[in-house]
Amino acid sequence: MASVNLYQKFDYTDADGNLYSDGSTSTAKTISIDGGEIFDRTYLISSGGNPTRILDDDVIDNFDFLWIETDQVGEIQLLCNQGGSLSGNDIENGFVLKLNPGIPFILSNDASRNMGNMDAGFSESNYGDEIDSWEDDWIIDVIDRIEFYHTSGTDAKVRVFAIT
Repeated sequence: MASVNLYQKFDYTDADGNLYSDGSTSTAKTISIDGGEIFDRTYLISSGGNPTRILDDDVIDNFDFLWIETDQVGEIQLLCNQGGSLSGNDIENGFVLKLNPGIPFILSNDASRNMGNMDAGFSESNYGDEIDSWEDDWIIDVIDRIEFYHTSGTDAKVRVFAIT
């Protein structure tokens, strides 16, 4: 079985001189990789316009490790249950995260849940109940698609590295 060694450390000193830190630059966190398929691509993405699909099931079906890094401020949309509908246990849903330049976004797997149990209908009250009880109601799934979008005025260089 293959593995990824990930080294992460942070140090923070507040205004009073108190130091907070964790992690290590010499001891790795190990992520087991059970497949061996590798996706490694660097995109040059124009500012504005439409979001660019940077990863989906067509290029790598799933992942045990994901690294996304950009040289411009940007946003990624993570989508679960691509192609779903608004009924039953089949709702497509996603969310967006902001990325800062030079700070990698890392996931150790593609496990997710989709808001797929709207059996009482898609109403405001049922939606609130689903959000509050996601651990019981949402269907175990995976991330199916990731898109990148930015409006910095400069082309963004975005590296995507995924292993399964």
